[in-house]
Amino acid sequence: MKCPFHKPQTLNWKEDAVQLAVRLIPLKSGLDHLSLNLKIDGPLPVRIEFGERTLILGFITSGWAKLHHTTDSIEKLESDQWYQLSSNELHFDRTSS
Repeated sequence: MKCPFHKPQTLNWKEDAVQLAVRLIPLKSGLDHLSLNLKIDGPLPVRIEFGERTLILGFITSGWAKLHHTTDSIEKLESDQWYQLSSNELHFDRTSS
């Protein structure tokens, strides 16, 4: 029997006040698991572009994050909170540990 999972892709990125660790696991056509560990130490917004409209179901594991929506509204997400959006990008303004 062959394992249904593909090899994960990883990215570690640091720049000025931003630290990002990403792990992407393609599960099957049209369904991926994306794990982000993001820390923003200042007013430096981070945009992650997907290239096409994507349904995103996310969870804040610790601290809080400020999420920008395409309607220019900002939502503060707390620890242990789920969020859902459909967009071609994920845009965070700030985070806390």
